[in-house]
Amino acid sequence: MTREQRILDFIRHSSKDMDTHTVAQALDLDRSNVSRILNQLVEQGTIRKIAGKPVLYRYQSDQPKKKDIELFEESNPSLKGQIDQAKSSILYPPNGINALIVGETGVGKSHFAQMMYHFAQDMAILKKDAPFILFNCADYAKNPELLMGILFGVKKGAYTGADQDKPGLIEQADKGILFLDEIHNLPQQGQEILFTFIDQGVYRRLGESTGHRKAAVRIIGATSESIISTLVQPFRRRMPMLIEMPNLAHRLESERAELIQLFFNQEAKILDQDIYISKDVFISLLFYHCPNNIGQLKSDIQLLCAKAYSDYLLHRKKTIQIEATDLPPAIADGLLDTTEHRTLRVKSDYFSMQKLCFKPTDSENEQDHSIYSLLENKVSGLKEEYLGTEKMKKIVEQEIDNYFSVITHTTSGINIAPLESIIDENRFNTIKKVVELVHEELQVKWDKNIEMGFILHLHHLIEGAKNSQYSGHFNEEINIDYQLHHRKEFLLAVRCIQLISFEEKVQLPYEESNNLVSFFINAFEQKAEKKKLVQILVIAHGESTATSMANTVNQLLNTQAVMAFDAPLNKNPSLVIEEVKRYLQSKNAGEDILCLVDMGSFMHICPDLEKLLQVKVLALPLASTLHVLEATRKSIIGEDVLSIYNSLLSVNFEFFGCHEYDDGRVPSKNTRLVNINKPIALLTCCLTGHGTAKYLKQIIEKSLLSDFPELTVIPLQMDRDQLNQNELKRLSEQYELLAIVSTFKVDSSLKQYSVSDIVNGQGIEQMREQINEALIGNQIKQSLGNELKHVDGAMLFEDLLSINQAIERILAVQLTKNELIGVIMHTAILIDHLKQGIRYPSTNQRRTESYRKELIDLHTCFYPLEKKVSVKLTDGELFPILEYYLHLR
Repeated sequence: MTREQRILDFIRHSSKDMDTHTVAQALDLDRSNVSRILNQLVEQGTIRKIAGKPVLYRYQSDQPKKKDIELFEESNPSLKGQIDQAKSSILYPPNGINALIVGETGVGKSHFAQMMYHFAQDMAILKKDAPFILFNCADYAKNPELLMGILFGVKKGAYTGADQDKPGLIEQADKGILFLDEIHNLPQQGQEILFTFIDQGVYRRLGESTGHRKAAVRIIGATSESIISTLVQPFRRRMPMLIEMPNLAHRLESERAELIQLFFNQEAKILDQDIYISKDVFISLLFYHCPNNIGQLKSDIQLLCAKAYSDYLLHRKKTIQIEATDLPPAIADGLLDTTEHRTLRVKSDYFSMQKLCFKPTDSENEQDHSIYSLLENKVSGLKEEYLGTEKMKKIVEQEIDNYFSVITHTTSGINIAPLESIIDENRFNTIKKVVELVHEELQVKWDKNIEMGFILHLHHLIEGAKNSQYSGHFNEEINIDYQLHHRKEFLLAVRCIQLISFEEKVQLPYEESNNLVSFFINAFEQKAEKKKLVQILVIAHGESTATSMANTVNQLLNTQAVMAFDAPLNKNPSLVIEEVKRYLQSKNAGEDILCLVDMGSFMHICPDLEKLLQVKVLALPLASTLHVLEATRKSIIGEDVLSIYNSLLSVNFEFFGCHEYDDGRVPSKNTRLVNINKPIALLTCCLTGHGTAKYLKQIIEKSLLSDFPELTVIPLQMDRDQLNQNELKRLSEQYELLAIVSTFKVDSSLKQYSVSDIVNGQGIEQMREQINEALIGNQIKQSLGNELKHVDGAMLFEDLLSINQAIERILAVQLTKNELIGVIMHTAILIDHLKQGIRYPSTNQRRTESYRKELIDLHTCFYPLEKKVSVKLTDGELFPILEYYLHLR
């Protein structure tokens, strides 16, 4: 900011007329320079001179007020091209051009969109009361149907619970602007939903089948992602004005200086006090590395001001001051990045002053007073406790860090927006009252999954009562045990039923209190559930190899957590494995297991143990005492089996086949092919087996059945956190069970999804991937069955899967899913050709001989299949397959 701009800004925001001496003293400038600049401003008509002793100066308020976009352009000359694009987007006849603002997180895309809106108002393109509607596309990225209701509105009766018409965002934005933030999260179906509206300006509410509604809406989108990979081409064509915002590192240093002044002035306005910073603080903020751009710069300045204000309160200082010693290392590094030529490029008097003063301004500021009010209250309370200054300082600093960690790293609270679009507003308000009552009485905050499940349960409970469909669920009478041993929860459940009956004007039976009490108890117990520690199992060849490692670690860590099984060289490994199974059947109480083995021959124990114990089992080869020590230490402190396994890879990373795991069942590099011979199914669970479970079933079926007609979704009843194990066993014999969706965590080895996963759509997409993975083996088997002419393709697929597992063990290699598909397809076609009489001669006899041992191993693996299909593979025909495995190894 130039001297002239600073002087004009100072006079403009002064509440009284100013003389030359006061201006020079306040801004720490030479008096003669100030006098000269004031006279220049008078000549320009910007300020008015008032005769007297001393001569006073007043801001000329009757001069034409500059538009926001003009002020923005003056302060940001490097954005002139983007500003011109914004103007064109708004002014282009007859109805403007839809714009897409692209740039990294924190570069100011939202602010730029609002500036475009104000420009449209200034130019009378939009009325002064025209709406500006902001919609974050990430909220409904995975649920196009909910997205359609949010955008276009809902007709009464469109779905269960839609008791009244609801206008959508398009309707709310009529004759204004709809700003679609994070537009890259808009799914393809969501983009297609907008096509007709953008082209013709007409739409229908969800549930309407006739007629059209009209709206005149200008659309501005913003994204931090590549539009090529996230937005389909037809949608990009409908957003033709592409405005690319540079990151902070590519902006002029003078513009960054303007931002620093703006943010400090805003904080000064909140505090209604001047804020003083040293020149070194200003230089550090000007040049430090700020990867999250303007948003981070503002947040960092707010944090500095908050800490300076706490210091001001604690030490009763006269002014709020920030010194270089107050800067965190990341910002202080900005001083080291300062070079003379960079400072010279910034035409600012700040470099000539040792202390800078920022005063309250009239600039718009969305930041509230919460952090400063919090500090005032905290310091006042601490002083009443007569704590020492240093102790108070530590407590206050912790409060500030906690506050800004929430602001900058927002924790994921419950996102009930999707539920609000499903449930009628009045009913939702009733349910919120019940939830608040439960939180207050039980003094417990549920996680979002449990809370969503509870909300849905109450919604369907009310729905059933209003439609006279209530059947009492699975409890016929009020549970006497609940009245005696869980009286607090029981009385609360009765109050909830009374509240719902009164608010919704329905009569709920008191037997429903059993379900609510069960819900309360289960939620509380699950919160306090003790975490099961991972069992560490060591298996090694030799008389006492495993025992020696286990004893060493148990002594070092003062534990008996490590289990050991020795495998003498004269003992069949299969006998050792059987001993392990028998031992774990009696000792394992649902804990996951990490097997540390010395050689690959014990690696295949995992599937057998998982099937036997219904727990997660992982294995790591080439184990040493170091592995056992590290694994046991992490188990004791409560880390899960995946975390332990992946941390051990830093010791074992060079061993081929040790892939990092990401979901507990398969290596992240290698999603294994499976052969499924039963229909696939998903389970939905709730305490009653009705309501929520059936609602989840409807969502899943609506989303997935069109793509997977073979999928069955089965709603089940839970008894506390337990599923009926006999029922589960019966279903697992009939179906290939893929996953469970439940309000509570269920004691099962199946993959689990939460209610919120399904409602917000993310779980649906994960299910889609899971089902695709499960069915890809069947698809390949079906393809081989159709294509192969001389051998049974389905049978061949199953045999080749088994052969691959044997080869992987022998060669110490593990194929990825795609690699495995490739080798199976090659081998299947080879065998079909052999049955047809087509042979493949060897092309490299010398190289074939150099791998004689490995070829013998492969002949052994293929021998049963050769007998089954009556073919004989030669060395020349097997060698390309061997080369494939060796290349991957």
